[in-house]
Amino acid sequence: MLYFHQKQRSTSISIMSFLTFSTVLSLSAVGILANEDAVEPQGHLRSLSSTSKVLNKAPLNLLRNVYDVPVQPSDRGLMWMIPRTGGTYLKELMHTCLYTNNFDNGMTGQRSRVEYEDIQRGSPNSHANIGHGTPPSEAGLQAARDSINNGDESYAHVFNSFFLYEAASIFDSDNHGGRVFALFRHPIERQVSLYHRVKDARWQGTHHPEIAQMSLMEYVTSPLVNSNWMVRYLTNKRSGMITKWDLADAKQVIMEKVLVLLSDRMDDSIDRLAKYMDWNKREDYDECIKSFDDAGTKSMQDYPDVIEGSDEWKELEKLNIFDLELYEYIKGLFEMQGTMLENKLDPVES
Repeated sequence: MLYFHQKQRSTSISIMSFLTFSTVLSLSAVGILANEDAVEPQGHLRSLSSTSKVLNKAPLNLLRNVYDVPVQPSDRGLMWMIPRTGGTYLKELMHTCLYTNNFDNGMTGQRSRVEYEDIQRGSPNSHANIGHGTPPSEAGLQAARDSINNGDESYAHVFNSFFLYEAASIFDSDNHGGRVFALFRHPIERQVSLYHRVKDARWQGTHHPEIAQMSLMEYVTSPLVNSNWMVRYLTNKRSGMITKWDLADAKQVIMEKVLVLLSDRMDDSIDRLAKYMDWNKREDYDECIKSFDDAGTKSMQDYPDVIEGSDEWKELEKLNIFDLELYEYIKGLFEMQGTMLENKLDPVES
């Protein structure tokens, strides 16, 4: 099976003076900056054309380009949820420890918290759950659209969903564009954590009795295990065969539409998200964030590690060959986005 190989960052940086940043990333996304044995040149052109068509039509065209900054007050955040990356931790931290730069109704002079709305129950100040376990219903999506169009402009509504394509449809390109961000984690670590979660979490709906009886090796060789979750959900191909072209498309979607955050760079990621969305930290931010230490990202580390090179690791590696390649791309993109957004948000005066 062919897949793209990531070029070292130095290659991209060395040609930055000749190509625009976006061009470099576009070429990297489809492997033109990859090793010589990746794919044939005409394949690159096909993928660029195909991905552009996807990005320029609904629903992904309703999402703002990540480099189109500053974020407008009317834009709304969309956190693309990836299982077992620390997303729940980040949601609660945003709501509790960060503020927007808008004022409540322009009258009180008090900063607004980063607010959510529970669309399923219609309860304010909760998170906008538009479908986690199963794709959101049209009724749920319409409720989200109504919330955006009829909501108080002083609030920074942030929606969250596993389903990027369905969730993207709640925005409109003219008035309320979607600003996507996502927290990423090593695919094998994430999948092992998911196994332990569904195996042990008897108090939650995620518990799976059949998996609870399996060893990790039994699980990764069973029909219950998923493969290449990120590429599938980025390309809206949640079942069936995926190819190297789907990997190329997933890279392009990430590059143009998603602010990349990393679980193992949580502090840097929170700082970047707050700056990007024009949010501020509470004055007692350090004390506030301490309350999340035990319940947040540490919960992802409560399970035993899988040794790289072990039989379990090798099986998961085969199952997630595209997600692993995508994750390496994402790590490089995290660095490049940081540089470009810093230059755009804090331009150097000449």
